Amino acid sequence: MADSHQNPEELDTIVEITEILTGRLSFLEKCESTLAALARFTGADLVILREWDPDNFKLDLVASYNFLVPPEDIRMSISVSTGMASETLRTGIPAVVNNYPAKETLIQGYLDSGVKSSMVLPVLIDAEIFGTLSFASRFLDHFQEDTVRMLVAVGAVVGMMIAKAGLQEINEAEAKISGIVSSTLVGPDVFERFAEEAAEIIEFERVALNSLDLAKNAYTTEFLIGEQIPDFVIGKAIPIDGTAMEIVVRSRTSQIFRLDDREGAKPRFPRAGLFVSSGQPYLISVPLIVGDQVIGTMGFNRGSGPFTGKDLAKAARLGNLVAGAFADFKQREFRVEAEREIAKNKAILEAEAAIGKILSSPREDSDAIDAMRLRVDKIIPTDRLVIMSVDLKAETFSQEFNEIFNNLDEMVASIVGQPYSGSITAEVIRTGAGQIVNSDDDRISSGELPLAQIVIDHGYSSILAVPLEFEGTINGTVVCSRLDGQYCEEDLITAGRISALLAGGLATFKIAAERDRAQLARSESEARGRIILEAEAAIGRILSVPLSRPGASEALISEIANVISLDHVVIVAVDLDTETFSPDFTEFLHDPRLMVVGNYGKLYAGSITAEVVKHGTGQIINSDDPRLVSGSLPIVQEMFGRGYRTMMAVPLVFEGNIIGTLILLSLRERIQQIRHGHSGPNRYHAGRRSRYF
Repeated sequence: MADSHQNPEELDTIVEITEILTGRLSFLEKCESTLAALARFTGADLVILREWDPDNFKLDLVASYNFLVPPEDIRMSISVSTGMASETLRTGIPAVVNNYPAKETLIQGYLDSGVKSSMVLPVLIDAEIFGTLSFASRFLDHFQEDTVRMLVAVGAVVGMMIAKAGLQEINEAEAKISGIVSSTLVGPDVFERFAEEAAEIIEFERVALNSLDLAKNAYTTEFLIGEQIPDFVIGKAIPIDGTAMEIVVRSRTSQIFRLDDREGAKPRFPRAGLFVSSGQPYLISVPLIVGDQVIGTMGFNRGSGPFTGKDLAKAARLGNLVAGAFADFKQREFRVEAEREIAKNKAILEAEAAIGKILSSPREDSDAIDAMRLRVDKIIPTDRLVIMSVDLKAETFSQEFNEIFNNLDEMVASIVGQPYSGSITAEVIRTGAGQIVNSDDDRISSGELPLAQIVIDHGYSSILAVPLEFEGTINGTVVCSRLDGQYCEEDLITAGRISALLAGGLATFKIAAERDRAQLARSESEARGRIILEAEAAIGRILSVPLSRPGASEALISEIANVISLDHVVIVAVDLDTETFSPDFTEFLHDPRLMVVGNYGKLYAGSITAEVVKHGTGQIINSDDPRLVSGSLPIVQEMFGRGYRTMMAVPLVFEGNIIGTLILLSLRERIQQIRHGHSGPNRYHAGRRSRYF
């Protein structure tokens, strides 16, 4: 029943406001129309509706009606520590000033706009403070007792109706959101429409929906509306440690944050600096919970002012609405990803089987590498496939795989022996992991990878390399290059599977090749051993009778030549005490071709014999020996002057003492390296000579 003290004008105003607030206008339009009605009712020039923010102890602007000249610059938020609003909130009754210019503390803008009277009254909803209604007039004594009484009565109705209107708009928006997120095909467009409707409920500058991977302790932004923040982009996995999100996920509750909060000298959230520098320090983070599992979070950012407890409650309700749809979206995404992964794994398995078949076949056909590249290209875009072997000790490219693959283009045989420094292979060896180098890579522009630069200069846009590792050792690399596009981490993982297959196959070939070489070397060594044994036996028979018999010297030289390539043999005796050549073997040798008669009694210094005596081991001197260039071996230099190109001498040792040397001379450039230095012919010569005496 209407109050009998209410005048018709007051009743008309309440009816008008009721019709406005129950109409089809937006909430803001309803508030603005209501304030215009109150201005007409009171004759005020300025009416302001503000909402109380108890969390931040301030009043936030909802709507205003401003007919002051010049218009007052209405602030979005005002502190309530002092002033008429503070008095009203403290006492719960209107604060009235009918001579505003005489007020001790005042707003200069009001004076400049000609304000003479002012009033602030509380707006209550169910006995709880919603906010304030402020009135200003250009006339003194404008707000008399009757006017204040009527405004208090109207204000009670206005507060209730505004609350209902706001709740109605929220319910309508939530109903729209429910319809949006219940779509059978949940995708990015659905979340865009969700963000549009959410903006009607809560003010924000950026909203992000993030999925959570607790196993990896990381989150990924799946959907974003608003400003892009560097390093916080869609699709990038980011650790949650030390973030506001970690607090929300652990507590499973929605929370308000200031990202520029500090803990002493350090920021509370070190990774949030980019949000602060981008002007968005305020955050509401809401856990998205389905069943009993936190599947992600929803974050609202803004820079216009701190979020309130009411904002937090609205955000939590929005989180409840969107969680199920987000779960459906991720489930469908996981299903699509799983199907894609299955198809990819199938292609990889087929490629691995084909490559295994290629590796198990003979390598004579150079088309085998081309077939391998075509198989790799089905799972990794590859315009050129190169398989490199390396020598880790020498830090060079090697030719170990050349026996396996005959296609020199894929082996890049021209760089065998070249240091791998400055190549993508060097980066793989340095890091022990696969590498990607794109044409815009800083390592290319800085000149750190000149060999990779050559590949880029040939028109390739991206290079990928993975190690060929067997039993913990990198034996080489598989290098893929593409003309268009760039490789990604997924390509790197796939290439790693191929390299693991290749590494085993190549290692098997390498082991087999080394085994074959070892068997061949052993066979050759055994054959040579037999030749040496036969020569030793023959030389033994020759030396068992005097060398003075016809043909004995020729037979001796021939048997030695069967073991070591030579053109001339000389046997000399030495006197270690006088360091001279000795004639001791003259009677035994008989043949002057085996002796250097003219040197008897001369010092053996400067001869190859002196080098043998000095070192106690056999010696080889070639025409380019530094000792010849320095002039330290004049006797040897004289022999080379006669046309010889190589000279070898081994000691004749008996009972631990050198009694002479066996000298072999060749007209060819090189002579075989000394083998069995104290056995064979020199052993027989020494033994036979000792028995002779």
